[in-house]
Amino acid sequence: MLDRGAWLAPQLAAEPYLEDGPLYFWLSAWLARAAAFALPLHDGARLASLIAVTAALYFTRLAARELYGKRSGDLSALAFIGCVGLLVHAHEVLAETAMLGFLAIAYYGISIAWKKPLKAGVCFGLGAGGAFLAKGLAAWLAPVIAVLLLLPIAIQENARNYVKSVALGLVLMILAMLPWPLVLAQSAPDYLQQWWTWQLGRVTGMPRLDTSLDDLKTLAWMAWPAWPLTLWAAWTSRSMLRNPGFAVPLVAALVAFVLLLLNPSPRELDALTLLVPLSIPAGAVAINLRRGAANALSWFSLMTFGLIGAALWVMWFAMQTGFPAKLAANVAKLEPGFEPTLSWFAVVVAALYTIGWIVLVARSEASTLRSLPFWTAGMTLTWGLAMTLWIAWIDYGKTYRHVAEGIGAQARVLSSCVASRGLGEVQRAAFHYHGGLLTERVETGAGATCKLLLVQSDVSASEPLEADWYRIWEGARPRDRERYVLFHRID
Repeated sequence: MLDRGAWLAPQLAAEPYLEDGPLYFWLSAWLARAAAFALPLHDGARLASLIAVTAALYFTRLAARELYGKRSGDLSALAFIGCVGLLVHAHEVLAETAMLGFLAIAYYGISIAWKKPLKAGVCFGLGAGGAFLAKGLAAWLAPVIAVLLLLPIAIQENARNYVKSVALGLVLMILAMLPWPLVLAQSAPDYLQQWWTWQLGRVTGMPRLDTSLDDLKTLAWMAWPAWPLTLWAAWTSRSMLRNPGFAVPLVAALVAFVLLLLNPSPRELDALTLLVPLSIPAGAVAINLRRGAANALSWFSLMTFGLIGAALWVMWFAMQTGFPAKLAANVAKLEPGFEPTLSWFAVVVAALYTIGWIVLVARSEASTLRSLPFWTAGMTLTWGLAMTLWIAWIDYGKTYRHVAEGIGAQARVLSSCVASRGLGEVQRAAFHYHGGLLTERVETGAGATCKLLLVQSDVSASEPLEADWYRIWEGARPRDRERYVLFHRID
């Protein structure tokens, strides 16, 4: 958006981007520009994720407090923070983070529907509309279908405030959603058609056994520990499911799960739609867990994160000092060529994370209430140590900067366009940002006249493609099976 001005019809590396809506990227672009005086572009853009995840946490907590009480609301917030999928992806520049924030606002609106119908309708409408503009149909359908499925029950139970809230919310939702596609219909109708076709294809497929099993495996770790707690909450609160406020998060989680199964090409990120509706009821049951289950989760959390924290400290010490030698050698093998540097600020912050975790564990009372705090505190400790002691090591192995700069330098020397084969979205975006490289993909029929061809493969593609193609550059990230080979065609 900042580079090419594609504000209405988003592009990724000069091609139409259909995966998400534009709302998150509007916010990211604005924040990146506003923070340019203090932060590099990518860190300024990442502020949008900070705002979105904070909103998701805040409104998840409020929704649970309204439905189950103040203490349960606090535990629901801890369940949300403790979800492994959030830990993995919350820091990334992803539209899914905005989706989480807007979904939490929508579910909060439903939670107060019988008390404050006007505020509820505004929150639900703007939340659902924002989720659509952030992520598209997959995010929008779950809360909307859940609300409509429960509307007949609300009418039967004479829940007038709920009906008013839904009616107002649907009107506001449509008003929030419509301007972008209406403007697109006038300015970029081809893009709108492609985007709509793509979005429909993500929610109208047929479940397949192989992808469904993958979805279950992904959800099992991404939504842990919220999903087992929610299943137990659904069972223990089954007599209250005729109350739409209680039922909406559970039904929405079920709808989101079905939509995940209908996705013909699901990604790990697609499971994030379930985190908010699963976390809201998780806190309600966590407060009343049986002692055996609560103690099991507490001790599992204590042992798991205690060992992980100790391992991170010991391995970091070995990397910095070379002692013990065998462990230091094993760490060096994981990222060949990495040269460790010592940051005392990072060490102090890591020490504070560790001391905070130890104090929390040592001072906690023997209670069933400590199970979720133990888990979330352990996740926080792990993340804190990774982002202080290990962030340079992680970035060295994960960044595409050096690969992109190497390819971009060759392209500039030869002054030629670059065709590409097998290049994924992540790589195309990274090469554009770090190397100023826009490739013309042969999969789309482009690049026929280019004298350079970039091939991505999981093996070394060192053999010539044809008699007039010659390999001039090859590179990869450390220990990465994916290699990038640049060929030059001699006329």
